[in-house]
This record gives sequence, C-alpha cells and structure tokens, in this order.
Amino acid sequence: MSGAERHHNNCGVWHGYSAYQPHNLVRVLTIFKVAYNYCLSDAKGQTLAMKLGLAKGVVALEDILYFQG
Repeated sequence: MSGAERHHNNCGVWHGYSAYQPHNLVRVLTIFKVAYNYCLSDAKGQTLAMKLGLAKGVVALEDILYFQG
C-alpha cells in the first residue's frame, strides 16, 4: 500500500509516519520531484535540470532538504 492510499481498520491504529493529510503528501512529492530533477544524474553525469539548462551541475540532496530561503 502506498503512502497516498488510506487504510481504515477497526483497530484505530495511526502511524505517525503516514501521509494522512493531503498537504503532507504534496510536500513529500515536491521534494521527490526536485530531487529527481536536480540530484539524480544519468550515465553521462547530467541531471534532467542540466539537460534543460536549469542547472549548471548536480545539486546535493542536503542542499534541497535543508534549504533556507
């Protein structure tokens, strides 16, 4: 079961790491989208953002996760 799906059971168990609120899921997917486009490079060492001319180099994941702006 993915994080986007809700599972209702009779036990009433709630897991704090689950994305039950839509805005939390949007935040996680936005971070994933940015990391995929700017951090993950192909065999030639280029990211999707570099291929589109949006970035000059590979961005470290820490720079995205801990961005202060």
